Amino acid sequence: MCRPRMIPAMRSAATAPGVATAAFLLLYGLLAMPLLWLKEAIPGLIAASLVLAVALAVLSAIDLNRYQLPDAITLPLAALGLIVSYGLGMMPLWWSAVSAGLGFALLAGVGHIYHHVRGRPGLGLGDAKLLAASGAWLGAEAFPTVLLWATGAALVCVLVASRRHTALSGATRIPFGPFLCFGTWLVWLYGEIQ
Repeated sequence: MCRPRMIPAMRSAATAPGVATAAFLLLYGLLAMPLLWLKEAIPGLIAASLVLAVALAVLSAIDLNRYQLPDAITLPLAALGLIVSYGLGMMPLWWSAVSAGLGFALLAGVGHIYHHVRGRPGLGLGDAKLLAASGAWLGAEAFPTVLLWATGAALVCVLVASRRHTALSGATRIPFGPFLCFGTWLVWLYGEIQ
């Protein structure tokens, strides 16, 4: 059996998790720059955004390095999402909890179907827990936009890698966590695509 390979550009980023975390934080900061000129900055929202950005950056770097999204970060992030979304009046607590459950069920189901059809895992439960956290922060109505941004960004990375003469196959490993984090961050900042 051939061992799954990683896209070379991602492999080089994965060799330095601290650098990768800083790079993701820089990206998230640049994406948030247009919002800094708004005059109505809510202190609780700014603090929550900083915590979310750091957690997403760390998760992205870990997934690039180890193909793992640790429960020690995803589960507290989901719990914090319940508190933040309720505390900031973004949604009722029950809807935030239901959204977290739906996010987990959605990606766990996709992963199960993929494993059944292909005979090997293709999506880990860490990704499902990350989408659960996203649901807790954003609500289930945000899933289509989060997944659109995530899959679109992943597709662009794969296309760029294939254009750079990188041999890709069905066994090439691509960590999906950084793309889910990217989609979650964009929806947190700018909302859903209408």
